[in-house]
Amino acid sequence: MTTPRLIVDTVSVAYGGTPVVKDVSLSLAEGEIGCLLGPSGCGKTSLLRAIAGFEPVASGAICLDGAEVSVPGDMLAPERRNIGMMFQDFALFPHLSVSDNIAFGLRRFSPAEKKQRVDELLDLVGLSKAAGTFPHELSGGQQQRVALARAMAPRPTILLMDEPFSAIDPELREQLAGEIRTMLRRDGMTAILVTHDQMEAFAMADRIAVFGEGCLMQFDTAYNLYHQPTNRYVADFIGQGTMIPGTILDAQHIETELGVIKGDVINDGDEGACVDVLVRPDDIIHDDDSDMKLPIVHKTFRGASFLYSLKTPDRHIVYCLVQSHHNHAVGEHIGIRMEMDHLTVFPNPNGHPENGR
Repeated sequence: MTTPRLIVDTVSVAYGGTPVVKDVSLSLAEGEIGCLLGPSGCGKTSLLRAIAGFEPVASGAICLDGAEVSVPGDMLAPERRNIGMMFQDFALFPHLSVSDNIAFGLRRFSPAEKKQRVDELLDLVGLSKAAGTFPHELSGGQQQRVALARAMAPRPTILLMDEPFSAIDPELREQLAGEIRTMLRRDGMTAILVTHDQMEAFAMADRIAVFGEGCLMQFDTAYNLYHQPTNRYVADFIGQGTMIPGTILDAQHIETELGVIKGDVINDGDEGACVDVLVRPDDIIHDDDSDMKLPIVHKTFRGASFLYSLKTPDRHIVYCLVQSHHNHAVGEHIGIRMEMDHLTVFPNPNGHPENGR
């Protein structure tokens, strides 16, 4: 079995004795792209800095290519870890051309090797025609590509990216994240992205570590984080959704105020248990022929679709994504039906068995 490129083994990081990262474990295989995702102050950047060697670990160990680089009281210097760093501000050298910026970290390469690697990366990031230009002559997206190529140039063991899209217009971030993922894939690069933006994480990463208050809440694919969150924190943080109370009838049926919902109950739950059911916008289908009708209390136009906020009989707000040619007014009642393949549930100790409420 191949040794993971990165292993973080029960790592804690503390500032002044106060832990900001608590017993985190995760790993990345060679060529895998990971993401540390969470709100400000959750510990994700502190863990990235520990992986880079800028912060010591209070407990646990960090390994790169099977070798320990950080343990309590001992850490390998950042410059000896063979890591690449891509910063928020790109940090390009204004007096150097695009080619020279990319070549900056290739001092140990022969002239022929250096030229080959620079040409290879210019082609990879689509800037071959801009090789002789200077950073100020480039757009923000082009500057980001140069910064990426420079970080990738020495073929680091792992590339670390700290909020690399923060200086880019919001509408371009998801697109650029997808493009950078393609570039990293083509070069076989192992990488970690730090971000607070879910769409960036979804567009780039193979697996995403969701952080909250210094703890790793779940490390999984984007699909599983959205459809199969393992705790309420992840369910609330990832995507949009509403918890509605219900009662488990059996392994495939839950009774709720929206009727009996059918699907595989993926969390543990005994028959008769009171639970909260996670309902996503894509779980509610607009159906004019349905007998179940809910009033629209708010609507958001998203171009190809509307996001309708609907009020349930018990005054919960649930969301429904509808193609934009179904243009209904606020206050109007629309027909809906539930369509859920799997049912994500969490214990509801305050619930009552009858009718799921």
